[in-house]
Order: sequence, then structure tokens, then C-alpha cells
Amino acid sequence: MARKTLEFMSRGGVFDQEWGGFFRYATRRDWSEPHYEKMLEDNAGLLRNLLALYRITGETSHAGVALRVIEYMEAKLRDRAGFFYGSQDADEEFYQLPAAQRHKHAEPYIDRTCYTGWNAAAASAYLEASWTLDRPHLRDAALATLDFAWQQSRQPSRGMYRFHDGSPGILGLLGDQAYTARALLDAHEVTGDALHLERALELAGLLLDRFHDPENGGFFDTWDGNEKLGRLSERQKSVAENAVCAEVFIRLHHLTREERYKEAAQGTLEAFVGVYPHLGYFAAAYARQVDTFLNPPAEINVVGDAAEGRAAALHRAALALDLPSRVVQVLHPQRDAARLEALFLPPQPAPAAYVCLGTMCSAPITTPDGLPEAVRQMQSAVRPS
Repeated sequence: MARKTLEFMSRGGVFDQEWGGFFRYATRRDWSEPHYEKMLEDNAGLLRNLLALYRITGETSHAGVALRVIEYMEAKLRDRAGFFYGSQDADEEFYQLPAAQRHKHAEPYIDRTCYTGWNAAAASAYLEASWTLDRPHLRDAALATLDFAWQQSRQPSRGMYRFHDGSPGILGLLGDQAYTARALLDAHEVTGDALHLERALELAGLLLDRFHDPENGGFFDTWDGNEKLGRLSERQKSVAENAVCAEVFIRLHHLTREERYKEAAQGTLEAFVGVYPHLGYFAAAYARQVDTFLNPPAEINVVGDAAEGRAAALHRAALALDLPSRVVQVLHPQRDAARLEALFLPPQPAPAAYVCLGTMCSAPITTPDGLPEAVRQMQSAVRPS
């Protein structure tokens, strides 16, 4: 069903066959007669779906559509400073023109605002594309986006702003913290750089301190004491944003072994037990995190220098593993000695990879082709008979 949907969307009117990129939505069941606005948020999400589809099918046509989405984002929504613009306006007459004619007409207006949560989602999509499509420059582009957000759209100790349009505006919204924390974990996973994990941990602390509901679980959409946002001062809990929070804390638990992160994830998921049955497929992201919590992901810990050839090869192989969920990190034998100790992993031999499920880990794996079998054996060992 997912494959059929994405293929029909890619061939239909909801996809810009001339410039690439997806329009906001279609008004007919055959994906024709679209609303011609193009949103950063939608294209980032559909890019990740296409990348997952390509990894499953291996069909170059799926990779081709993903690359055309990236081509559009780079051409029309990317700023030289490193961030992405929010959207490009709808203009039915313009988008019905062939590419050769479009340059003769004024292009639809582009909202050049940098929306923090959407930029984080785009960075996550680019990071995934970098290893799925073997395009290292997309990793660098994603890191530039995250660095812009951290340097220009954040107030130290108070977290991420909602937007930046020459200057940052509106602090204290859950989605901006959650999506940025998730993107930072993606950056840590793809680069092996502990700086991204440190920044994600900082935002996780802010989530727990200012947004968390310790009595009923979950996270409010605005932080405590915010009196300047009109109706947003009425604190609510979004299932979608709480699903992202749950993902962040599940991953942090597996990366650090700290129980408080597991407890935060569990409380968040339990908070919506009575809500999700009424949401249909809008609860899909929540359901994924429930599954990940109940069926812990494989952990692949690469001990070595991420810049060294053999460690880098193990790292690439770990990212490419065909698994429904996994947590990957690179740990330096010296710089990450404390984290290795917390994970009960030895600093030597290095480079070596360890596949772990819970507190059980494999013997050291020193070649990339040994990883898939180690994962299979580990999963078989813990699977109920």
C-alpha cells in the first residue's frame, strides 16, 4: 500500500513533473488537481518515505524521485546561509507551464522564513539521504542547517526559537525543541560526532524541565509560565509532537543507558493510551514508538576513530543494516571512555563493532560483512520461543 501510494503520487499531478518537489495536497483520489503550494515540511517528510521505499525495493526509480525532491529543495528553498525557506506559494497557471516557459513568468512567492522545526525535519531527511543515496554533500548541508539553527535560532538555556526571519522569534514551543533534538541525534548517528549528542542532551533536559507533565506523563505544547502567546497559553498535548519526544527519549536511553530517559519515554506513551484509538492513521507515528519501546532496537556501537578507514567502513555498514529500528553510534576509545564504561564496552580492540540488545552484546566484529549475521544471531537469541 505504501509503495503504491508513493508511486501514484510521484506520477500524478501532486508531484511537479517539471521542477520536482511535491505540492501540498491533491483534491482528487488519483492525486490530480493539486493545491499548488509547496511546503518544506511536506517535502521533507515525503523524502524520508521515498528513501525508505528505495531501501526496501532497490528500484532506481524511487531513488530518482527522491533526488528530484532534493533538487527542488536545493534550487528553490535553500538559503546560502544554510537554512531552508518555509514554502513557495500556490500558482495554478504558473505550475501548469512547461519548464521551458516558466522562466518567462514571475515565479510564485517564496516565504523565506526559517521555521526551526521544519528545518530540523529537513536536516533529518538530508542526513538519511546522505547514506541511503551515498551523497556525502547532503550530510554537510544538513549539518549546516543544524548549525544555523543552533547559533541563530536558539537562546542558551532556553532552547530553540520558532522561526528566524532576520532575527529569531517566539520561544517555548515543544515542536521546535523535539524536532531539533531528533535531528541532532540523527547527526550524531551519521557523523559519529559527540557534539551533536551533547546538544541533543541539552534540549532533552529542557524538555524535562519546562514541558514535561510529571503527574500524567507526556509533554505540553508550550512551556510552563508562558503568558504571551494568546490561545497557546492554554497548554495542550499533541500526539504527533509527543511521538517525536518519545523517540528522542527512547534513543537517548539506548545511547546512554540512563533510566530516566526510558521512564520519560514510557510515561509519554502511556499518556495517550486512551487517545490513540480515535486517531486512525494519524496515530501512526505514536504506534511506531510504542513498537520500538516494546521491541527494543538493535544497538550497533562502533568503537574507533570515525575518521579512520576501517572504523568508517564499520560505521557505513551499520547505517545500511536492513532493520525496522536501530541505534548506531561511534565511540572513540579515549575521548568516550566514560560512555564506553557506562555501556560496559571495552576500548580495545579497535576498530570493532558490538551489536547489543539490552545488556547483552556480541563479541567484537572487525569486518563490515560480519554485522548482518551478528544482528541475526542476537535477535534470534532474545526472540521468544
